[in-house]
Amino acid sequence: MAQKRMFTIKIVDSDAFLDMPLSTQCLYFHLNMRADDDGFVGNPKKIMRMIGASEDDFKILIAKKFILIFENNVVVIKHWWMHNTLSKDRYHETSYTDEKSLLKIKDNKSYTLEGDGIPLKTVETENVNKMLTECLQDVNSDLGLNLDIDKDKDLNLNKAKTGTKKEPKVKFGEYK
Repeated sequence: MAQKRMFTIKIVDSDAFLDMPLSTQCLYFHLNMRADDDGFVGNPKKIMRMIGASEDDFKILIAKKFILIFENNVVVIKHWWMHNTLSKDRYHETSYTDEKSLLKIKDNKSYTLEGDGIPLKTVETENVNKMLTECLQDVNSDLGLNLDIDKDKDLNLNKAKTGTKKEPKVKFGEYK
């Protein structure tokens, strides 16, 4: 099972999501974290017990179509491919192939059980060059900030050593 998962703000910041109780939102996050690489969860009841979620929380996720449920109680995260992109070298196909064969994927990358969508066999994982995925990225290079913490510490220490006297703080209601 993967150690990291992503969430798109388009889903978790929507009114439909935020209108749900916090316990239901929490269950959604935990189901996402424990889903396989295709978004399937085989043990939703166990996860509910682990976090103290109620049956109502589960029913709300189904009713609002944040998860799709199959007859054998396996669930799939409807917006899985909106949340997560996986490279081919890290992807492991689900063991729930029968359930996966019942699904299609819409243009917006969400699962559907109905007819409008692309069969999943034609949907591929992102083709990512392995060398690029292992490369460390310089994330803050475009900000133009030069944050030298040690330099700031040295300046503060030099001020303390020179014996500069601080003015006493003014109490609330007093004037200088």
